[in-house]
Amino acid sequence: MFDGLYFEYPKAISFVVIYIACEAYCKIRSRAIYFPHVNQLTKETEQLSSLMWFLKWLGILFLVLSLMSPVRDEKLLLKPISGPSIVFVIQDAATWQETGIDTSNPSLTNYDILKRWLNRWMKKHPHSSYGIVVATDKSYIASPLSRSTNALQSIINNLSLNHTNAEVNRDVVLEEVKRVFEYTDTQQKIVVMISNKDSSILQRKRYIKEGFKLYRMIMVSKDSEKVELDMQKVGHDKDYVVSTSEELENVYQTINMRERLQVEEYDYTFKTYYYFYPLFFSFFTLLVYVYLRNRRGHA
Repeated sequence: MFDGLYFEYPKAISFVVIYIACEAYCKIRSRAIYFPHVNQLTKETEQLSSLMWFLKWLGILFLVLSLMSPVRDEKLLLKPISGPSIVFVIQDAATWQETGIDTSNPSLTNYDILKRWLNRWMKKHPHSSYGIVVATDKSYIASPLSRSTNALQSIINNLSLNHTNAEVNRDVVLEEVKRVFEYTDTQQKIVVMISNKDSSILQRKRYIKEGFKLYRMIMVSKDSEKVELDMQKVGHDKDYVVSTSEELENVYQTINMRERLQVEEYDYTFKTYYYFYPLFFSFFTLLVYVYLRNRRGHA
């Protein structure tokens, strides 16, 4: 009941000391001509009954408690604003089976590294919505837009490709991306297009026209000639060639910084005041005290 309750102005308890001092030393030294029963007001030998004494000090105690302002902090967790909607477009390619990007574990294929990278991305930004479009010769949606990151991570871990170099229909891929974004209510729509070769599905102007922010990433094995060749094929500041795990992480950091993917949660703390309870009891107690004094004939 009293968990978390504290006094906002605890020093107000000093009023009790001030009252005791005034009662002891601040006696009435002259007759008041405006009040009846002046003689009774100045009687120093008058003794109040135990009940009257108790009511007086109980009223004073409650009054001081109200001045000390008992409060309790209540925390309100504000629901975070929804993050951006992100669609990962993965183009099928035979080179996904290549290895060597992760130097710490050379046995991992490019596709294994990609899955691990996508899982980390979703784990870091659980308030965003994600969708996956796999671009094969017959493009299909692997997952509609969803905030259920656990389910999406399970889909990614079990996702398999044909690992062929068959060409895909660019128009079909774009239509699939548009269909994924159809039910989102966020204005920030990001498409991350991932391929293991020079992508033939890029239609940057059409994606921008649809209101999508497009990033393209090409994952290749660490071969200087191949990397240089792929670098010549990309000329936009949102196109990236990745040949190491460090470069892959840098791509994520760049997109995170540009698009402000991080959504903060806020704890708002407000105070609930309870001073009116002791104030009410003080008023009621002193009211009874005054009534009993008048009834008993005390001034």
